[in-house]
Amino acid sequence: MESCLTAADVFPVLVWENILNHLPAKDLCEVSLVCHMLNEILNNNPYLLRDVRLSKWKIQTEGINAVFSTKFRNFRTKLPTDIPREHLQELFRHLQSRKKVINMIDMDHEDLVDVPADVLGEVFANTQILSLAFAQLTTDQLTAFFTEMSTKSPVVIEDLNLTGVDLTEVSPDILQAALITLRKINLVRSNLTTVQIQVFFTELSKKYSPVIEDITLSDNISEVSPDILANALVKIKKINLRDAKHTDMTTFFVNLDMISVVEDLDVSDNGLCDVPPDILAAGLATLRKINLHDAKLTTQQLTMLFTEITNKSHQVVEEINLSGADLSHVPSDALYALTKIKRLFINRKDLKEKQWIELFGQILASNPVVVEYMWLGYWDEPYPYKIQVARSDFVGQIKLAVTATFSNKYEEEGKRENQHVSDLLETVKLVVKEIKESY
Repeated sequence: MESCLTAADVFPVLVWENILNHLPAKDLCEVSLVCHMLNEILNNNPYLLRDVRLSKWKIQTEGINAVFSTKFRNFRTKLPTDIPREHLQELFRHLQSRKKVINMIDMDHEDLVDVPADVLGEVFANTQILSLAFAQLTTDQLTAFFTEMSTKSPVVIEDLNLTGVDLTEVSPDILQAALITLRKINLVRSNLTTVQIQVFFTELSKKYSPVIEDITLSDNISEVSPDILANALVKIKKINLRDAKHTDMTTFFVNLDMISVVEDLDVSDNGLCDVPPDILAAGLATLRKINLHDAKLTTQQLTMLFTEITNKSHQVVEEINLSGADLSHVPSDALYALTKIKRLFINRKDLKEKQWIELFGQILASNPVVVEYMWLGYWDEPYPYKIQVARSDFVGQIKLAVTATFSNKYEEEGKRENQHVSDLLETVKLVVKEIKESY
């Protein structure tokens, strides 16, 4: 008769802990039901079940505190929505009483106004990753939170998302003292006042090596002195200034080429056409990742940027998003720069068909092929090969009639070019690791 082996006979506890640490939450729940020993391991090591999805029904019927008496007590995923307010208060009071660092809290869109300010502030300041996008918070709660953040030693919170949270009434000094302690911060649509944003950037510009590595914002930065803004931003690795319209960024791009740690820059949906082409090109060519989607760049700016990238002795740019940029008048030879970049994002209509033919030909001629990923937007809408506009004047009508005489020739030529582009794309797919066509 064969003896039955237990989990303990197969592996020691430490080995089982390592195995369980690699299993998804669903499998861990199933394991806990079939083996007493493994269930005990999960009870004694609740961090293993940190990614479970909590039951909304269970919380509403038994209360949120019931979770903390189970093996799921170290959950870190977003709480289910529609938790009664009184349960939220219980949750925060329990988290406060634990006095332990919390890995992550996601309270996006939650109404937290009934949670006592001191309790909320202490819990949030003791959380490493905190998302409060569009959460409802009072000024007293925010003030208590930011005060606790700035005075806590050592600082716990690293990543804070305040998208859509109204910070208007928070003291500028209290706000900046808290924000400069963060590694990652999102302040989009947070209604920062001119004074708040000026105080923050002024303090940031004074730091030789600020803690902040990743920042996303757009509110009122046009009101900040270009020098102060530039001196602050060039010290941050990843910057998202999407839709920061009417902001003078010339000094920033000058500094990018001189004293910068910036690697990743998103200036999409901005108007950069006033930045001198040589300054813009020199600054952008020093970055690893660039998002220029609909950045209103001129042909001269784009041409000089591509020339700068091509002439770099050491290739820096690895990813560039040019979707929405008008590349139709950029010389074909300047497009060679794109063959030196690993990840490209371009719309079909950004280039004329002849330019696509040139670009694809250059990629195929590369040895080795550098491009690894291409995102091709609106691929079913090729560049129009002929646009005829009705004319009301007599001379215009004559010209239109003459053009119409040769319309079949232009149409056939355009169709051939479109087909050639499509054929070349199929060949390019054989040498580029991934190509995504968006329609």
